[in-house]
Amino acid sequence: MGIAIVDSASAQSGFAAGAAARGEFHCGGCGYGISVRRQLPTCPMCRGTDWYPTPGRPLVLDLDRANLEA
Repeated sequence: MGIAIVDSASAQSGFAAGAAARGEFHCGGCGYGISVRRQLPTCPMCRGTDWYPTPGRPLVLDLDRANLEA
């Protein structure tokens, strides 16, 4: 399994709901903030599926399953 610790400042693109990740994220639709340990959910506030890392927080990504969009 490929694991990477990434500085959130270097992660410019968002992540889709369902991506395997660990860290703090905010919803691209409404800004709702979450802390996840396994998989990004659908936003409980607006049902959005786009998540962006919280600036200044490291991320842990499962590179084998993470859905990274360029």
